[in-house]
Amino acid sequence: MNSFLLWFAPFLIIFICSLSLFILDGNKAKEEGRKRKTWITVLFIISFGLMMTAIVLSVLLLLLTIAIVQNM
Repeated sequence: MNSFLLWFAPFLIIFICSLSLFILDGNKAKEEGRKRKTWITVLFIISFGLMMTAIVLSVLLLLLTIAIVQNM
């Protein structure tokens, strides 16, 4: 479990940072009456995709491990 957290932590940290940038820029843009900056939206989408990919791959690895152990 500890190694999983070490492997997953960078994806989670990048996602949390981009989410906070996304929210802060949205609030600031609303105050100034402008649209969100495009690069912040793109960063948020890419980091969300990377995190979801990491989650899906870890679940598939877990299922593969269970299948291998049951076939022994």
